[in-house]
Amino acid sequence: MNDDYKLNLGQIYALIFAFGALMAMGWLDNARGPIYPMILRDLGLSHSQGSLFFAAASFTAILANVMVPLQISYWGSKRILFMGVIVLSFFPLIILFSTSYSILLFAAVVFGWSMGTIGVTQNIVVEENAPPGKKRSYLSLLHSFYGLSALLAPVFIGSILSFGFTWSESLFFVILFIVPVLFFGYLSLKSKFKMTSVLNSDLLEKKKLDIQLLLFWGVFLALYVSCELFFTTRLVVIFNQIFNKTFEQANFQLILFFTGLFLGRLLVSFLPPRFSSRRVIELSLFLTSIFILLGIYISPDLIFMIGFTLAPIFPLCMDEISNQTGVRFKQYSSVIIAISSLGVVIMHILTGLVADNFGLIWSMSLPFIFVIAALFGSLILSPKSSN
Repeated sequence: MNDDYKLNLGQIYALIFAFGALMAMGWLDNARGPIYPMILRDLGLSHSQGSLFFAAASFTAILANVMVPLQISYWGSKRILFMGVIVLSFFPLIILFSTSYSILLFAAVVFGWSMGTIGVTQNIVVEENAPPGKKRSYLSLLHSFYGLSALLAPVFIGSILSFGFTWSESLFFVILFIVPVLFFGYLSLKSKFKMTSVLNSDLLEKKKLDIQLLLFWGVFLALYVSCELFFTTRLVVIFNQIFNKTFEQANFQLILFFTGLFLGRLLVSFLPPRFSSRRVIELSLFLTSIFILLGIYISPDLIFMIGFTLAPIFPLCMDEISNQTGVRFKQYSSVIIAISSLGVVIMHILTGLVADNFGLIWSMSLPFIFVIAALFGSLILSPKSSN
């Protein structure tokens, strides 16, 4: 029956907008890693100070996460996503004038707000507009676009820098991509085809949220996202300072990492429904732990495989959460992502402290601990459906 389902024009615009919004956010998100060593160098920052550039964004994202359901109840998911992308466009503009640490942190706060808004609403827009029975495929395909943007970010930054532009100027060119994203957002908002959101009834519903479900997925995603963001934000500086690679060589390793992330998420979008999302997640965590150890003790050239093994986890988690929460997915997903964002803040601060006090090499033990903890939690704890 679902094979005969036809997307209307409004749904097509909305899906393109959601995919483009995540790609724009992913582009800027993952461009921070390649320029991180230059930020430390040019502003004379310690690893702890540099970590606040990431932590401030993640903390602000928490505030945006928890406000999204209420905002959507008044203005709808597409309009909130549109506002999030507009705020996102200010980030490279502020970075352009980041001549001091305080301006840099202000830019991080602006980016965090847009990241928190887009991070929740793009999942909701896809969940509302995807064909029935194909939501897992669309969510996986959505996050493969994040993988694509992550792959393009270091290539783009490296190319811009090769022309003599500074790290603060390099992000400005991303606005050229944000403009068409906003155009499709405008088309989706003006379309006569309207999707019915169930969020209003959710907010009025007396049934309380399942705390166990919220904590499990919030902590689980915090551990996974912390592992992924550790590598995407620190990989260049790790190869540069620990393995004595040039910026070009370190950036190439990041490109390989993002290539694995993109291919992994693209492949999982074609995963047949008969495969359990939970089992695939656990297999991905196990393989990730193996490649972290191989990268540390055998050869750093194997670190790029971590991107491939991590890739399926986030979209499959969204699928699991959607299945377990049903029509209340919007409420649950915003709170879960807020909890995970808090975990990311802790990770960034902890990474800076470990790097400054024990050395950058010791900070590489953190993602291994995160992955093992997530795997243990998935094997032992099994939250049930709440809808």
